[in-house]
Amino acid sequence: MPRRIALLIISLLWLPPATAATLAGVNIADSVTVADGQIMLRLNGAGIRSKFFIKLYVGALYLPQASHDAQQIAGAHAPVAVYMHVLHGEIPRAKLQTAWRDGFAANQTTALLAELQPRLERFYEFFPDVHRGDVVSLIYTPATGTRVTVNEQTQGAIEGEDFIQALLQVWLGKHPADEDLKRGMLGLP
Repeated sequence: MPRRIALLIISLLWLPPATAATLAGVNIADSVTVADGQIMLRLNGAGIRSKFFIKLYVGALYLPQASHDAQQIAGAHAPVAVYMHVLHGEIPRAKLQTAWRDGFAANQTTALLAELQPRLERFYEFFPDVHRGDVVSLIYTPATGTRVTVNEQTQGAIEGEDFIQALLQVWLGKHPADEDLKRGMLGLP
């Protein structure tokens, strides 16, 4: 009997690693390629954004190198991607815009918000109503800025490293949109 247990353990150790995580029924890729396939980013972590016990979306954070340090991630000078897999039946455009405004305001100084204001207004306009099953991606590279896509359709891009750093603070800042989502994106238990 002990030999069978040992063989079972050995066989389990030789199984290939899982290639994706599943969270709230959403399959989350363990890596994504950006910049026309030139840059590979690895899943850092994922979590669920909830409000009043309603699951809104699964947020997945992709980085060149894993990190649990929110300040280091938000201040990095490197490509980054956030994928939002919508779980709720419908999130109207106006509610998305309000959520973005609140998230930026909660995590930025008045001076930085004023400096970012024209770009923030363009960013808010990129978002249509979204529905269960939609995927919003926010992908930053130094060459392209922060590109916003909804279901693989490019909505536009916002230039500037300061913009992506402010955007990441919406999830990873001192006053994140959702503390559980922040922990999940940081890959923390």
